[in-house]
Amino acid sequence: MHAAFGPRFILGLGRGDSAYLRHEGLRTAGFDGICDYVDILRKLWRGEKVSYDGPAGRYEGIKLGDVYDGPAPQVWYGTFGMPRAAAAVARAFDGVILPPMMTPEATAGSVARLRKACEQINRDPASLRVVQCVVTAPDLGDEETRTLAHARAVTYLQAQQYGDALTAVNGWDPGPVHRLRTALEEVRQQAGDELVDTAFHRRELLEPARLVPDSWMDDSCAFGSASNCVTALGSYRDAGADEVATYGSTPGQNAALARLWAETKEPAISPV
Repeated sequence: MHAAFGPRFILGLGRGDSAYLRHEGLRTAGFDGICDYVDILRKLWRGEKVSYDGPAGRYEGIKLGDVYDGPAPQVWYGTFGMPRAAAAVARAFDGVILPPMMTPEATAGSVARLRKACEQINRDPASLRVVQCVVTAPDLGDEETRTLAHARAVTYLQAQQYGDALTAVNGWDPGPVHRLRTALEEVRQQAGDELVDTAFHRRELLEPARLVPDSWMDDSCAFGSASNCVTALGSYRDAGADEVATYGSTPGQNAALARLWAETKEPAISPV
C-alpha cells in the first residue's frame, strides 16, 4: 500500500483495553514490547535481517523479500498521552492520535506531556505529530447527535481501563460512569456479551446514553452549526494539536464543515 499509493501509508498502533482484547482472545502489550515491535519493523523496512527474543516475541532471522526503495512508513500511536505512554511515544513513534471525547484542556495536558517526554531524551518535540480526534455533528438533529456522541460515549465508558482513562484525563466525576456501568449490567446479561457495542448498534444504546452528562459531550465534541463546530475544532488547535480529525460522523455530514474550515482556517483537518 505504501509503495502503490504514496508513499503515504501510516501504521497506527495501540495497546487496547483488556475487555476488548479478551473478547478477541488477545492480551494487552507492555510499552517495552510495543517500542521493540516498532524497532523491529523499522529494521525490516530497511532491509535488515532481525533476530529478537524479548517482550515483543521471539524471531529468528526474519526479513522482507522486497524492500521499498523510498521513505519508510510512519508509525503513530493511539494514546491518551499519559506519562508512561508519552515516554514510549518519544522513544519510538512518529506521531500520536489522541482519542475522541477529550476536552481541549485534556488535549493541552497530553500535548505538554508528550513534548516534555521528547525533550527529556533530546528529541525535537516538533518532530512528533499530534492529531486530536473530535466527534462532530454539524447541523444534525438531536437524535443523530446523541447517537454520534452520547451513545458512542457509552461504548467507551463501559470498558474499565478505557473508560477510567477517559474520565481521568478529562477530570470528570466518576459517579456518572459508575451509574452507567451498573445500568449496563442487565443489558450485557441479556446480550450474553461482555461489551454492549459488540451486541448492539449505537442507536440501540440511546436509553443508557441518557446517563452520559450533556456537559461532558458539549465540552469534548463539536455540535451545532458548522460555524460552531469550526470554533470548537479550533480550540483543539489552540490546545497544541497539529491536526484535527473529524470522528464518528460521515464525510458527507461534514462537507459543509470542511468547506467552512477551509475558508477560515489552515487546512489541518482530516476525516476519520
